[in-house]
Amino acid sequence: MEKTRKNDHMVQLCIILAFFCLGMAVLSVLMWFGKKKAAHEMAEHALSLEHLADENEILNQEITKYKDSYESLVEVNTKLEQELNEYKSLYESLLEEKQKTEQDAKEAEEKAKQRAADYQNSFNTLVESMLDEGALTENLGNLIIKVWHNAILNTEDEETNKFTKVNGVFVTDFNDALDALFADAEFRKEYLSLSTTQKQIKDEMKEMLNPPEGLDSAFKALENLYNSYISFSNIVLNCSGSLESFSNEFGKADADMIQKYNAAELYLK
Repeated sequence: MEKTRKNDHMVQLCIILAFFCLGMAVLSVLMWFGKKKAAHEMAEHALSLEHLADENEILNQEITKYKDSYESLVEVNTKLEQELNEYKSLYESLLEEKQKTEQDAKEAEEKAKQRAADYQNSFNTLVESMLDEGALTENLGNLIIKVWHNAILNTEDEETNKFTKVNGVFVTDFNDALDALFADAEFRKEYLSLSTTQKQIKDEMKEMLNPPEGLDSAFKALENLYNSYISFSNIVLNCSGSLESFSNEFGKADADMIQKYNAAELYLK
């Protein structure tokens, strides 16, 4: 019976040992699986770290790329701003030049209008002056002819008797009558006025030699009138020839000046 107990005890020990071995085996298996899982997880972690490293490298490359792009864009933007400022300055310069040109054109137009108006006023004054001087020339010339004629023909005339007669008797030489006429204070005053005004009109005509645009025809008419006026007044200022030649020349010049005045009158404003 004691032997049986020992056997039972041995069996129990064997069973316990078997369970222990089994437990150790299971533990070893579990540890192996644990290590394998840990190794697998470590491998996966390592792969994950490598992947993350790769992604980080890619991100760094992308960052560098975008940084370069950004710097390039900043440089381009700076250049564009510089060009914009240049174009702005150019625009402002052109605008200022345009405004100045417009202002200059406006001032030039106003000056041209004023010059045309001044020229027209001078034209009007000269035409009227030559008309007045033509009338004076006509009066003086007609009186010369009348005195000359009455002295030759001994014609009674209240206006000319004081030149053609001396003490109630007609002069024998018509030149004496003409000398008396030219020595007369009133006649002399008008004669000198005709000469002085002729010089003034000559000077004023010099200012008319460059007519503004649109007044060329007016100047031509004025020039024709002036030439006719000079010829007409010079006949009286430089009295010469015979009564017949003087009268004919005077009459033709008188008619010509009237014709030239009528042409110039069309441009009076």
